[in-house]
Amino acid sequence: MHRSSSRVDRMYGVNIWGRPNSPLEKRRYRLGQHGKITRKKVSNYGLQLLEKQKVATYYNITEAQLKKTFKVALKDKKINSGVSLISNLERRLDQVVYRLGFAPTIFSARQIVSHKHVLVDGQPVNIPSYLLKAGQVVSIRQKSQNIALISVNRNRELTSYLRLDSDFSGTFLKLPSSLEEVPFPFQVNPSAIVEKYIKVL
Repeated sequence: MHRSSSRVDRMYGVNIWGRPNSPLEKRRYRLGQHGKITRKKVSNYGLQLLEKQKVATYYNITEAQLKKTFKVALKDKKINSGVSLISNLERRLDQVVYRLGFAPTIFSARQIVSHKHVLVDGQPVNIPSYLLKAGQVVSIRQKSQNIALISVNRNRELTSYLRLDSDFSGTFLKLPSSLEEVPFPFQVNPSAIVEKYIKVL
């Protein structure tokens, strides 16, 4: 069971999932009697830890999964390791299901995938961490399209690396090549994550 969204936002001091009803949209400081007190400068280690936690929380993955994805990102010598890390997180099946608007949250996207409601190139895939390749088609099984958990969000703004082909089908076009392509609701610093993990590999 994941923490409540409001609690997560307060913990990290940012609106993690960009929710309009986040408490931080009304109050830009933490709750409590010390909420308005200026916080001490965060150490480099603290910054690295915070960035790692924010990104892992946003993608609804464990630290072990984040570290595994980082190892995959290191193999790509064409782009910056931090950008490659985010790029590989964006090709996860559960994340693409969420981005395409088939699920209202990343949590429900993982559930939809795990319950075998999602097809990749016409074949069922129930692994949320499945890494998509350019050109692969993600769709919702026909018999699953009417279940309450699955949504059709026509108002969701698509990224440059995804294409919505129909209400229940979309294509993963390419890996994002820059952070500007990824619609984060908060500022990310993947370089801090790279600095943390590179020391222990």
